[in-house]
Amino acid sequence: MSGTPLLQDGTPGETSVQCLLRAQDVLGVADPFESLRREDNQQSLAYEPLLEDAVKAAEDPLAMAVKFAAVGNELQVWTERSSLPALLAKAQSVKLAVSSLNDLREDLDKGGRVLYILNNSGELVFDKILLSAMAVKCQVTALVGTKRVLNRATCEDVEAAGISKVCSVVSMGELAGTRLSLQPANFRQLYLESDVVVAKGQSNYGS
Repeated sequence: MSGTPLLQDGTPGETSVQCLLRAQDVLGVADPFESLRREDNQQSLAYEPLLEDAVKAAEDPLAMAVKFAAVGNELQVWTERSSLPALLAKAQSVKLAVSSLNDLREDLDKGGRVLYILNNSGELVFDKILLSAMAVKCQVTALVGTKRVLNRATCEDVEAAGISKVCSVVSMGELAGTRLSLQPANFRQLYLESDVVVAKGQSNYGS
C-alpha cells in the first residue's frame, strides 16, 4: 500500500481510507480498531431482542426495520453507547426526511436479488434486522469489504453479529465506496446482477 499513489479523483471516503491504510503500514499496526469494533458489536447485540420485538409490534415492520438500519448508521467508534436507548426511541418516532420506502417495498415484493453493502461494525445488528425483513421475500447477499480500517466491518465482525444466520455473506472489494471502476470483477458482476442495491454509509453515498 505504501507504494500505491493516492487517487487523484478520489472521493473523501476513498482518499481517507487510502491514507489510513498507508498510516497503518508505516506504523506496523494492521488493525488498530479491532478491540473497539468487537466492543461495538457486543454492546449492540445486547439490544437485538428489543429491536426484534419493536419490528414485530410495528404497524409497518419493514418501515421500522429501515428506520433502525438508518439510525444504526449514526453509531461510530466514538459514539457513547449510553446513547443507544435514545437512538432506539428516535427510530420509532422519527419520520424519514427522504424516503423511497414504497419503491423498496415494490421491489422486494418482486422477490429478486438484493445486495446489501455493509458499512461499520457497530451498526451490523441494526442491519441484521433489515436484512432479515428483506430475506423473507428475496435472495439477499450482504457484502463486507476486505480491508481492516477504522471501524469498518470485517468478516469476523459480521460473523459475530450473526449476519450469516439471516442471509448469505461475501467478502470482496477494497476501497471505501462503490465506484465500480475501482472494484474487482466479481464485485462488479454481483452489483450488476442485483435487482436492489442498498449501500450503507457516507463513503458509498459519495461514490
